[in-house]
Amino acid sequence: MEAMSLLGVLGICSLRDVRCRTLRTGGILAFAVLGIWLHLYLGRLELLDMLGGMAVGLVLYACAAMSGEKIGKGDAMLVMVCGIFLGFWETILLLWVAFFFAGAFGFLVMKIRHVGGSYELPFVPFLLVGYVLCLFLWGGTIA
Repeated sequence: MEAMSLLGVLGICSLRDVRCRTLRTGGILAFAVLGIWLHLYLGRLELLDMLGGMAVGLVLYACAAMSGEKIGKGDAMLVMVCGIFLGFWETILLLWVAFFFAGAFGFLVMKIRHVGGSYELPFVPFLLVGYVLCLFLWGGTIA
């Protein structure tokens, strides 16, 4: 149930990020409440692990604020919510895989389209691809 919920929100947010380059924080916060409720009900993650996963998103949010939103605050909030569902280490893994794919794709876009380093890419689709890849590689142990 958790994996399907996370896939759903990442899919919806990916479409919005590609189309509008923005994310709605109300929906993200509602999903955070759902994640907290699921963990209280199912008890899969301990509170400390959930808080650690959220801390990854908080660090990303601080980076977004310090960089003048080179990283979107909505993206950081979504990573924070992923942390609620995944915990600390799985959120780190997800973020690493997403950054890898975003970097590789960004490199290709720069070479093919001849755009500069200031070209903006939506980040949430890479979170989705990273999550799906992690699900396949680790057989559902990630959420």
